[in-house]
Formats: sequence, C-alpha cells, structure tokens
Amino acid sequence: MKSGVNAWAMKLGGLVGGSAILLAGGLVSSEPAPDQPVLSAELAAPVRIMPLGDSNTAGADSAQGGYRTDLWQLLAADGRQVDFVGQGSAGGPALPDKNHEGHGGWTIQQIHDNVIGWLQTHQPQIVLLQIGTNDMYTDESTAGAPARMTALLNRITSTAPEAEVI
Repeated sequence: MKSGVNAWAMKLGGLVGGSAILLAGGLVSSEPAPDQPVLSAELAAPVRIMPLGDSNTAGADSAQGGYRTDLWQLLAADGRQVDFVGQGSAGGPALPDKNHEGHGGWTIQQIHDNVIGWLQTHQPQIVLLQIGTNDMYTDESTAGAPARMTALLNRITSTAPEAEVI
C-alpha cells in the first residue's frame, strides 16, 4: 500500500508540488520557468483533487480513509496545498480532508453513469481514478471491463478536459 501511495504522491508532486507546482492559471516555483507566470506559494489556491472509484477510494478499511489517508499525510508533510473534493465524506482523525467520490461495490459502468455531474459540481484539477475491482467478479463483467474503462476515461476527459487523470 505504501509503495502505491508513494508512487501517486510522486506523480502528484509534479502536479501539486516540488520545484514546479502546476496550478490553474500559473506555476508556483522555486525557480521561474521562462514561459510560465509565477505565483507565490502563499497566493496559490489548493489544487482540487477528486478521489474517484469504489470502496478502495471510499476507505472501507481499518485506516478509515483507504489510500487517501497516506496520500494526504505525504502531501501535507511536503507542504502541498490540496483539497480533496467529492460528495462523500469519510475517514479517520489522520485524514483532515475527508471528501471523495468513492462508492463501495460500484463498477466502472456505475461510475461512468454518474461522473459528469460530479465533475461539473466539483471541477477537480486532478482525478485519482481507482475503479474496476468489482468488475472482476464475473466472466461477463471481466471481458467488457477494458471497453467500459475506455468509455469512462473518455467521459472524464471530455467533461473535464483540463483535469489530469491518474
């Protein structure tokens, strides 16, 4: 679990932190990039991150927040300004920002059928997508999972074209 969270944090580090933090409308940097506006870190709004998926995202675990708890702690320890967004709210005391779009037991198709409204409401800059586990329980579901995942990714990127999808 920790290595997966660390990989996400490293990817997010390039999007919300490090020497180059991408933000809507500019770049926060310790060194100015020649072709990008530079904002001070104090003026930078938190990056809106939508954790999206099934129970792994919702946090149906003893850590009370799933991967979101470790990810939040890693980002916060590194001084990253993030705002988890979504209609769900769950997590333990180690997770100060409990918002997410994790739905226990849901399949790729169920997320696909609902994602437009969530994206329009919360306008994430980053979508962390972890879905597909529940599609693996029947041979029929398994065979169609890649096509459903493609359709979901297409829906996310067409609805929120500026968002990064991880």
